[in-house]
Amino acid sequence: MIRYISIVFPLIAFSCEKEVHLDNEIKTPRITVNGILDPEHSIELEISESAFILQSGFKMPALENAKALLYDSDYNLLGEFEHETLGVYYLPGVQVVSESTYFIKVSCPGFNDVTSKTIVPRAPINVDYQMQFKDDIVSYQISFQDDAAEVNYYWVSIVQMKKTEYGFNGFSDINRHICSNNVAVENQSEIIGEASICDKFLFFSDQTFNGNAFQINFDQSNSKEANDTVISILNFKSVSEDYYKYLITREAYASHQQDPFAQPGQVHTNIENGFGILAGSNTFSDTIYW
Repeated sequence: MIRYISIVFPLIAFSCEKEVHLDNEIKTPRITVNGILDPEHSIELEISESAFILQSGFKMPALENAKALLYDSDYNLLGEFEHETLGVYYLPGVQVVSESTYFIKVSCPGFNDVTSKTIVPRAPINVDYQMQFKDDIVSYQISFQDDAAEVNYYWVSIVQMKKTEYGFNGFSDINRHICSNNVAVENQSEIIGEASICDKFLFFSDQTFNGNAFQINFDQSNSKEANDTVISILNFKSVSEDYYKYLITREAYASHQQDPFAQPGQVHTNIENGFGILAGSNTFSDTIYW
């Protein structure tokens, strides 16, 4: 599940001291909500308290006494979330549908109420894929049809898992890096436009190929040995604009973490009066045994 944290960078001085006046509004704890609404998955929210970087411990305390409500586009109440553990809330018995808008309201004693909305996009259209094996590399080609009627945003990951006597359902994660050799993706940067590889997944928009059939190619290391049973789990998603903006700004923020001279950025949020992200997605998924 995605995480968000409220952060302020202190100025760094080498030969003099400078007093930094920190915004009280930023230091005031707020409700942080992270959730993705997808027809293929159960509805889940993570609810916590925003943490200030100068706080001792620098943690995100979970809020276990919050009240979270989900509404449809006409503000009809669909249900109240149930707290499971450590600030994770579920809404059993409710399933979201594509091309629909949803609203949430979250309240908790001692905090201002927060609200948000998101749309669940259509699933990717006419998805097809192929695999080719080249020594210790697996090459994937994923093709799909983009919808010309709207701006679309996409997210793709492929996880390799090896069968063992341990692990979830007999399989254990052996390689979550989407590209061990990123050349295949980098060569398409002019076609894809603004695309980012985030260690475990790739995300991009349709700004340069809107309305056309499109194929994206990338490589992944092959960790299979002679007697192994391996699966590749493909997840190809359409995601909401807010989710795409969150991913882009989060990556920009992370890339500047180690640079004391970089202009600090702000991670995109669509949680009114709080922090975090409520996103919509719609997933094409398949499991490939090899």
